[in-house]
Amino acid sequence: MMDKTLIESAANRIRAARQTGRISDLPPDLIPRDEAQAYAIQDILLPAEEIAGWKVAPASPTKGHRGSPMSVQAVIPDGGALPQSAVAPEVEGEVGFVLSKPVPLDGTREDVLDAIAGLCLAIEVLDSCFTDRKCADPMSALADFQSNAGVVIGPLKTDLTGLDLSRLRPVFLTSDGETLEPAKPMALTEAVLDAVLWLARHAARRDRPLQPGQVVITGARVGPVPIARGQTFRVEADGFQGAAIRRD
Repeated sequence: MMDKTLIESAANRIRAARQTGRISDLPPDLIPRDEAQAYAIQDILLPAEEIAGWKVAPASPTKGHRGSPMSVQAVIPDGGALPQSAVAPEVEGEVGFVLSKPVPLDGTREDVLDAIAGLCLAIEVLDSCFTDRKCADPMSALADFQSNAGVVIGPLKTDLTGLDLSRLRPVFLTSDGETLEPAKPMALTEAVLDAVLWLARHAARRDRPLQPGQVVITGARVGPVPIARGQTFRVEADGFQGAAIRRD
């Protein structure tokens, strides 16, 4: 079991790597042994008052839900530019839930729908503190906020009549004239709502309950794909206003 000193040391390594240069992984004695330790590192890196939203995705057959908070400093205006400090950024097109009130911890899928002001298209930026995010230990990657390095939130859609997320297939339109489409089936509405329910309980256990005004992004629907300097990516989907990001 890592003691508090080691958890703080791991957090400092991740913070330094994001600021001054990427590393291959945490030193062996600082790699979290389980999700609880990874989340403890997240909590040191990002105080509750600096959380703008969360990322979560439907559970996979091989692992349960995992989530990470997103910093207010990570929010990029619609159409805005990536920070110049970005090293090897990738972008994902997602669906975001913007909360109007807390999700009841003993709630149902219907309670999740009742707690949201609306849905939006979102672009998540991935840019790990590790040289290759896919080669780092999974618990190290979780401690690094699952590589989250930014988010763009599109305009809100408040009419959720007939909502069926399994049919919501965003595409990326690039400034190079490409159209990038999803390469996998879309998550079912029920699976996404269950993920948000799990997140509400998980965040509360960490003394970081979901708050009105926060956004919850719910997993990649298109991407991840690298974004090069000079490129702009715009995510679009039927029934939604799009959102864009550029890399200068």
